[in-house]
Amino acid sequence: MVLDFDTTATTTTTTPPSPLSSSTSTTDRLLVGGKFIAYYQHGNKTITEHVFQDASLEIVDAKAPFSYELVVTHTPSSPSATAQALCYDKEQRFSLLPELQLSIHEGYDDPEDVPPSLTWVDAEFGEAFEFVCRPSCIEQNELQSFVKVIRQCMFEHAFQKSHKLMTSEDACQFELPVFNPPLGSHRLAKNTIADHHKLSTTNRLQSKRHLQLPKIQFLPPAGSEPPAEPENFLASIQADLFLFENDNERYVPLEAGVDVDLVNYDPFHYWILIQGDSIPPISHPIEPRTNPNFNKEDKVVTWNYYENNRCYSLLLKIIEEEDWHEFAGAFGQCIFETFSHVPFSKSCKGNQDFVINAHENNVPFDWRDSDDDDCSSEGEAEDEDLDYVEEASLSEDAQRFFSNEAKNSSMVLSFKDNNSCFVFRGGEMGIFSKRDDQQQITLSHTAKMILKDGRHLRQAIPYLGESSILLVDSENQVSHLDLECEQIVNEWKAGGDDPLISLAPSSKYAQATDEPTLIGISSNAVFRLDPRLDGSHKVVEDECKKHIAKTQFSVVATSQQGYIAVGSRKGDIRLFDQLGCMAKTTLPPLGAPILALDISSESRYVLATCSQYLMLFDVSNGHGQLGFNKAFDSNEKPIPRLLKLRPEHIVYMDQPVSFTKATFDVGDKGDKYIIASTGPYVVLWKLSDVCKGRTYDYTMQKFDKPVVAAGFHYQKRDKIIVTLEDDVLLTSRSQQKLPSTRLFLLPGQATRPSATQTARSSS
Repeated sequence: MVLDFDTTATTTTTTPPSPLSSSTSTTDRLLVGGKFIAYYQHGNKTITEHVFQDASLEIVDAKAPFSYELVVTHTPSSPSATAQALCYDKEQRFSLLPELQLSIHEGYDDPEDVPPSLTWVDAEFGEAFEFVCRPSCIEQNELQSFVKVIRQCMFEHAFQKSHKLMTSEDACQFELPVFNPPLGSHRLAKNTIADHHKLSTTNRLQSKRHLQLPKIQFLPPAGSEPPAEPENFLASIQADLFLFENDNERYVPLEAGVDVDLVNYDPFHYWILIQGDSIPPISHPIEPRTNPNFNKEDKVVTWNYYENNRCYSLLLKIIEEEDWHEFAGAFGQCIFETFSHVPFSKSCKGNQDFVINAHENNVPFDWRDSDDDDCSSEGEAEDEDLDYVEEASLSEDAQRFFSNEAKNSSMVLSFKDNNSCFVFRGGEMGIFSKRDDQQQITLSHTAKMILKDGRHLRQAIPYLGESSILLVDSENQVSHLDLECEQIVNEWKAGGDDPLISLAPSSKYAQATDEPTLIGISSNAVFRLDPRLDGSHKVVEDECKKHIAKTQFSVVATSQQGYIAVGSRKGDIRLFDQLGCMAKTTLPPLGAPILALDISSESRYVLATCSQYLMLFDVSNGHGQLGFNKAFDSNEKPIPRLLKLRPEHIVYMDQPVSFTKATFDVGDKGDKYIIASTGPYVVLWKLSDVCKGRTYDYTMQKFDKPVVAAGFHYQKRDKIIVTLEDDVLLTSRSQQKLPSTRLFLLPGQATRPSATQTARSSS
């Protein structure tokens, strides 16, 4: 049971005058020239009444502080219009509350056909209302400005404070759902020669009621008792507790002033305990899927809590500054030890501060890019809709490639214009290309990958102008697959005592050149490999650096300039400007293993992939030098910008985050975007937004199957290549949408049926 309470009960403040009238222009809170319509039931019919043919809609102050009303005013343009509305008062008022269930209904591409509208309901009387905007309000951004003011008013009413204190995270709680108009009835037989079917305003609203999102049945958490008496308390504070209700799409207060403890029971096993007077106790372990998000400015922490196979999002509003620092610092320690199983106390003070600051830091990077506009302004044409290729258009080779029992396991992007990507599936590799006369990429070539003794593929790298592929198998052996003759022409190991962990080209785009050497790592060494060397030992000795300590290297990446970044299972990242010597910079760990790395075109940004989050480092020192070629002072090491998904979005996803390799867009035009995937979602961040601290301004696209890998087409940042378990697709950046209930709950983009599915359906 959710209990309402006064969110200001813990503090005593003097309510200031409403800032709406002083900080918001009248035009932003007024829509004119619209129509006001009422809908109500009469028996089995829905009655539509055109109340005012000429009306305005305005947001006004109510009598109570931080309270507002929607006022519909009759503004007749003729005597006949006045006569039509004589039975109603010329002003109709509605309290601007969540119970109105305000929503936006978009019009068709031509707003003259069906213009956009705002709808709301009065549950007490069982009636619905619609304000139909005039078509020009879209072109003049009037509706967008009006909706922005609505969100500000709803924030002020919910939190009893000025909207000037509203963060981007707060704003997302008050997004109005947007509905697109249906193209027509799903039941009625279509006229095969009919043009695009246009619905009347009445039919459009009724059709939308039949196309509503799946009904969410929200079950509040039952709570759970702590498993035992804690051994140690890391932090104990009081805070206000909120719960995200996904059916209402907002956080609602549970109780003010609950007791919150961070405790541990065994080494590296931490729990969060919440006790209140009117709620059941909540206790759960801190684990990778907890996904904590910190907002230092508002002293708010949100995270995910799992109970009975259900995912919830909790929010703590911490009142005291001292409590905030105690709780955020202790939470960072818990996360570090949970991931790394290394005592936090063994880290030096600088590294401890690094961990704490990374989780609660909100200071933007120094973003100086003068071209901060969307890439589409550069003249790159975007495809509004990229239709998927029908199964009948697939070649026999493509049908066979997708029909075997294996699944697509990995994808490597091509850096040559005639190819798009290399996809690996079981014992085969497929090369996918896109011709100018095609919208989709198609399978152009396949090759068998013959790995000995049932070994499985661990890594693949295009080589020698992409005429070959180097295959690293589970026994750390490298097989050279020549694509022209489709045969393994050479096999070798790195040599030495430690097995090869990972390979990288000598520079970021070297795979498209004739460069023969590579960069390799073992668990404690970084070295250059030259396959042309005689014998089984391919390491160039004077370009090898072994570390005495157990560095646990896991992944390596190179930049366009040949700089090298090496990540480890411990979570630290080393930056090298050359081989055979120590790293110039070591970026401390946050605890999670580094799964993948990428470096921006100018080597300024290093992007690290962890399972639950991404880390973006700005490795410039502000004096024209990079961390690759000059060490940072101990107190000036760059704090990463953490890229996570909002806990409330994960509630809708109903599955923990598990990021695939994150990359920048590729090409010589500079970096604009960061792309990754988790589950059936492709996630996109704009680099300039991230650098300015807007880490939650991401867009998403949902598919009907899990995404194996996603990346930008080389030199075409408006096109994204997506590899699913049984398909490879080309999609458009314009198909990425802001996260919404509609995106999460409706089915994802359908993929092409595989040959196996086709055969199964025909039988």
